[in-house]
Amino acid sequence: MKVAALLVAAGSSKRLPAKKRKPFIRLADKVILEYSLEVFLRNASVKEIIIAVNKLDVDETEKLCLKHKNTKSIKVIRGGKKRVDSVYNALSHVDKVNDYILIHDAARPFITEKIVKQVLLSAKKYQAAVCGRKVTSTIKKSDKNNFISATLDRSNVWEIQTPQVFKKTLLIKAYKVIDLKKEYTDDAALVETLGKKIKIVPADKNNIKITTVDDLLLAKSIVKTRK
Repeated sequence: MKVAALLVAAGSSKRLPAKKRKPFIRLADKVILEYSLEVFLRNASVKEIIIAVNKLDVDETEKLCLKHKNTKSIKVIRGGKKRVDSVYNALSHVDKVNDYILIHDAARPFITEKIVKQVLLSAKKYQAAVCGRKVTSTIKKSDKNNFISATLDRSNVWEIQTPQVFKKTLLIKAYKVIDLKKEYTDDAALVETLGKKIKIVPADKNNIKITTVDDLLLAKSIVKTRK
């Protein structure tokens, strides 16, 4: 199993006001991007890493990668306006020898080597796998006027996260049939349009996505407990 890991880090970080964009905000002794980068550098199945960043962050990202230089190829590319644009751009840079694509939000710094391994193994078996956590709150569906229209059965409702891993040929096929008028929040949604079943692997509770100031405060707390 040869894997290309795509780190998506091109967001504008509008909901997290800071002097630097989100991937380069410091958490203890590292910036957010470094946490997941280091996990993928240690994984034997990952043969190359491609980081899609905001065009203003290309130089800083390349300098960061020099700090982590090893035998694996690390490519820094410009991301697009939307997530799908960033992943599509990254796909064109994937080495032909790799047969699986792993996609991960750089804003999720606490992914573990265990979860990465489990998602990779599931993808190898089913061609498509994602990680996530079962929803524990009561989930209601509303109408357009915000009146409750239904209560969903939460026993089969998941909050889907990253990493997400797909057979390369499957993901490329999904991107070829993409409907540009639709909004896709993750790559699993694209693969679902092909009618492909996707395996869900339970994730660690700390696999949070840093989006707001509150998320950043929680991340700082998690870092402290890990020391």
